[in-house]
Amino acid sequence: MLMLANSNAAGVPVFGPLQLVPTGVHPVAIQPFNPDNDKDLDVVVLNQGSSSMSVLPNQGFGTFATAVTVNVGEEPAAVVAGSLLDRDPLDRRQDLVVVNRAGGSVSVVV
Repeated sequence: MLMLANSNAAGVPVFGPLQLVPTGVHPVAIQPFNPDNDKDLDVVVLNQGSSSMSVLPNQGFGTFATAVTVNVGEEPAAVVAGSLLDRDPLDRRQDLVVVNRAGGSVSVVV
């Protein structure tokens, strides 16, 4: 995955250096989400070729930690983020739902 961080100085987009971020086999979809209720959005990438997703924790300032791999159903194709659990209204941690092409299933990651 290629990433460019926008530091936006005085309303003018200013992109930092290109980052190459390793993910799984055959990445097909990407979704920013907030699993830890902080101000920095993390990123999840669906890897259709390895039936997994790569979660990239945001370290702030446009940098991401090494991806954490989570297995999902066969051939993941789409992902959405949202709060699925009955939590405190101030708790804005997000969960993920992944649509798997093969097998006609969804994976719920909370």
